[in-house]
Amino acid sequence: MAAIVKKLPQCSDIYPAQIPEEITDKDRDIFLKVIKARLEPEQEEIIRNPEQVFPRQREVLALHWHPEYIPMELALERINRMYPNPDVKLIIPDRT
Repeated sequence: MAAIVKKLPQCSDIYPAQIPEEITDKDRDIFLKVIKARLEPEQEEIIRNPEQVFPRQREVLALHWHPEYIPMELALERINRMYPNPDVKLIIPDRT
């Protein structure tokens, strides 16, 4: 089933009447040009080395990040460096 787009009079030539729900090869190509799913080494270093460290923090209760972009191992390395002395940790990778 196609989604219906409400056309604004000033934009009537820009939006199609219906947008198909199926992902096409063209859609995928555009997505891959805009979204980069791999981290560069410099980006990994930024993640790995937090600007602030909280050695007195004893509880790390939850964390939100996108594991499809930041690997769990890299996120854990950052957490362990940022909070080096926790008594309790609850770490939840989440995509929402």
